[in-house]
Amino acid sequence: MTKIKNKTSKMKIKRLGLFGNNTNLKLVSILFAFVMWLYVMGEVNPQTTIELKGIPVTLLNVESLSKKGLLLMGEEKFFVNVKVEGRRNDLYTVSSSDIVANASLIGVGKGINSIPININMPNNISLSRISPPEIRITIDEIVKKEKRVIPNKVGTPVEGYSAEEGILSENKVMVEGPETIVNTVDTIVAEVNVANLKNTIEAKALLKPIDKEGNVVEGVTLSKEYVSVIMPILRVKEVPLLPSYKSNTRVSEGYKLTGTKLAYKNITIKGEVALLENINYVKIEPINLNDLNKNTTKKMKILVPNGIETIEEYVDIELVIEKIIDKKFVYSKNDLELINLKDGLSLYKDVVPNWIEVIVKSVPSQRVTESDIELYFDAKDLDEGLYDMEVQYRFNKEIEEIKIEPEVVPIELIKSE
Repeated sequence: MTKIKNKTSKMKIKRLGLFGNNTNLKLVSILFAFVMWLYVMGEVNPQTTIELKGIPVTLLNVESLSKKGLLLMGEEKFFVNVKVEGRRNDLYTVSSSDIVANASLIGVGKGINSIPININMPNNISLSRISPPEIRITIDEIVKKEKRVIPNKVGTPVEGYSAEEGILSENKVMVEGPETIVNTVDTIVAEVNVANLKNTIEAKALLKPIDKEGNVVEGVTLSKEYVSVIMPILRVKEVPLLPSYKSNTRVSEGYKLTGTKLAYKNITIKGEVALLENINYVKIEPINLNDLNKNTTKKMKILVPNGIETIEEYVDIELVIEKIIDKKFVYSKNDLELINLKDGLSLYKDVVPNWIEVIVKSVPSQRVTESDIELYFDAKDLDEGLYDMEVQYRFNKEIEEIKIEPEVVPIELIKSE
């Protein structure tokens, strides 16, 4: 009995020697499990990368710009592409919405600025690459500048009427905006539609900032949106210009004013309808002719009646002045004509001088010739007999003076055979 018990005790001791101390077994199990995990993770759920495109960049601290009088110019939306790294199972659950990109505007100044992009993402993935790594933004200074306002006519009034320069309630306004844009503003126009008008109007005109090429400038604000404009609409009429001369003045002795040549013969005048009705011509200030002995050009003031407007204030007038010259013509007694002779009478020419001399004073432009002058006697109420008759003449040119030698000649009227 005692032997059997001892044998059983020895068997228990052997079992305890093999399994009683399980620390080593646990370590082996843990190591095996780790190796298996590495295998699974490396083969079944490997480390990999993916690219997420078009992630919007949020600009931070934009409000700090306005506090410093600055403004963000141009494009305000930016996007980046990012490559992220992680386990495939983790990356399967990641989308663009899980990636947050932002850029802070703290510390930026006027001009072009390069701002680094900051990326926030889930903890189980890491950033591999960002493209682009920074964004470029342009910052401009907000300024105010005073610009002049000019009225701008749109359309055409009724024919025979003219739209004049408008009268503004204000001729200057403030323009506010980025300095680079404000500097492109040349003027502010106040547009008024004058199409088919024939009466003066007062209108509320919309203001538009315009550059030197006449284009509307966008991106600025005006201190006023409208101004009031009075747009005069006047009657238009064309009338002749009339030269006049100072009284008691004349050109030099032996000369004659033979013509005037105006740079333009007619002038356009504008005014209220009632004023223009009775104006049929406009005079030029009187010209002083004293001591003039050659062609002369003078600039003379146009005498515009009160209340009447015209573009021209002066006109050039050329005074044509010619020297008076003598021309001598000789006529025979056969060139003399007898008029109003009674029936039954005739002229006995033997008593008439053979030659009669005519001296004519005229200007060269008249081109007086012998045929332009006709000499004659008037025998009205004369009977048969001997008479001393004054030689009379007719001419078809403008002559200053004519002298006939002899002035009186004898003639004899006899009965006709």
